[in-house]
Amino acid sequence: MSRENYVNTVESWRLLIDPMDEQEAAAVDIRQQRAELEAMHKRVKELAHQRTQLRAAMQTATRELQATLKNGRITASYLRKALRYRHGRDSEQLVRFGMKPDRRRSWRKREPAPEG
Repeated sequence: MSRENYVNTVESWRLLIDPMDEQEAAAVDIRQQRAELEAMHKRVKELAHQRTQLRAAMQTATRELQATLKNGRITASYLRKALRYRHGRDSEQLVRFGMKPDRRRSWRKREPAPEG
């Protein structure tokens, strides 16, 4: 496999095909390979164009995805806050929504156990 980039490869194909005169192109030993190379040249151009279109579409989709994720995160944050306000910060109902209720320990001092 050649390590030459595809642009140089395709350009070298064009340099083989274009300068041929009708007599060379009609020769039995060249005709089939020239036709195949021309078909491959055309297909490579189509694929390169398709790849460019797909890359542009992917970039557009990526930008839209990022914007939607950002807006969704903000909306979800507001919704979480509203649910905490509605049910209370320490309500066990928050577990249904994937949130942890505030489970604070009481810091009251315990009575020492009677000795005896």
